[in-house]
Amino acid sequence: MGPGTAVLLVLIVAAATTAALLSRGRSPSVLLKSLSAAWPWLLLLVMSNAVELAMNRAVPLSSPVGVHITSFTSSFLPGIPSWLQAVLPADPLVLALGLAYILGLPFVLIVVPLTLAWRGEVPALRTYCLCLAIAYVSGIALHLAFPSARPSLHPGSGILPLLYSDPVLGPLHSDLGTPGRSFPSWHVTQLSAALFALIDRRHARVALSAVLAITALAVLFLGVHWPADVIGGLILGAGAALIGRETMKRWEEGSKGFRTR
Repeated sequence: MGPGTAVLLVLIVAAATTAALLSRGRSPSVLLKSLSAAWPWLLLLVMSNAVELAMNRAVPLSSPVGVHITSFTSSFLPGIPSWLQAVLPADPLVLALGLAYILGLPFVLIVVPLTLAWRGEVPALRTYCLCLAIAYVSGIALHLAFPSARPSLHPGSGILPLLYSDPVLGPLHSDLGTPGRSFPSWHVTQLSAALFALIDRRHARVALSAVLAITALAVLFLGVHWPADVIGGLILGAGAALIGRETMKRWEEGSKGFRTR
């Protein structure tokens, strides 16, 4: 078992434990009932995540549009990552923000869905899964169609590869070293979709806003993404959530009408 697989298993267990603690006092039967009622949507989310992992090894298409996107992303507020690296102390922020970067997706993919299921919020769980699945598919399409270089791997950017060069965190992110998957930020896209999927729930809104803000700072400071990648991820995630919420609303209205006939 490689270090990446071991870390993944630890993150899954830790995320599931966190969800259980957030839902303490709730009966496990509620969890099972919710998972049973929402299983098609959960499967959709799992399948979209599996497709993303499979496509992570695919070679992005080479096109003039990709060259223009790289040119745009690297010229839009290009000094912010290097400025953050200059004013913020690398020790201990590389480790702290690197861990936040790692924990963001398990929080979105495991903690939030299990917490919703444990609380019996099946409609919210269905909507949440659909919004994230749309964000996944959209992000995959953009990454493959429009390859763009990461700032710390962009020639002449002057931005330090703080994440990739870290002796602890670097080996865990070797798959992110490809220069063609910068726009939009994958982490920001998923967190933005999660936030707007649950925007009408106060506690979820506060928690996801905080995680999103920390992750946005992390990807800029660590040299993983340009500011344009972060903004693009925010817009893509919000758009995916808007489509998912509206689609689920119409589906539920159609289901109610069908049952009353």
